[in-house]
Order: sequence, then structure tokens, then C-alpha cells
Amino acid sequence: MAVCEDCRQEMLTASSCTFTHSEIEGHLYRRLWYGSERPDWGAKSGKRCGDCGVEPGGIHHCRCDIERCPKCRGQALLCGCASKVWCFNKDVVERLTGGGSRET
Repeated sequence: MAVCEDCRQEMLTASSCTFTHSEIEGHLYRRLWYGSERPDWGAKSGKRCGDCGVEPGGIHHCRCDIERCPKCRGQALLCGCASKVWCFNKDVVERLTGGGSRET
């Protein structure tokens, strides 16, 4: 059993992580969904993510090896932005934005 440290769901059966945003250098970014990356890593053929197990169209679990950075589109774990990325769920995003949206 592999449980996501952030959303606390079983990664191999959850359809998506519930942490939808990252903060990078003071800006909120909507995290990329599995299958929107290039290459698509098998999402178009219906395969779950080979690292974190989300379904096609779901948001990768935080710290997934395949996840792309929403700012630079590089591999989130290795890009220069990675040390500045934190994952946030909807409630935290609403508190940070005052209910409005200032995401990129």
C-alpha cells in the first residue's frame, strides 16, 4: 500500500490527488493533469501513471517522478523551480486567494 503524504489516499487506486495547486516564487499554479504532458506516458491508452498511479486526467500525487512543473514544464522533481513548489488543496488555495483566483 502506497499512501500519498499529502492527500492521504491510496495512490494506486485513487483517481487523482486532491492537492490541485503549487506555489512557485509567490505565484499559485494549477498543477498539470496526467496525460497533458508530452509525452503522455501512456495516458491516452488508458494506463494509470507508472509512478504515482493516478488515472488519465487526474492530478499526479505530489512528488511523482513523472509530474511536470506547471511553470517551466520540466520534470517537477528536478527542475530549478522544484525547491520552491509546495502542493495545496482547494481549502488552502481559497484561504490564500481570499476565495478569488490569482493563479497562473
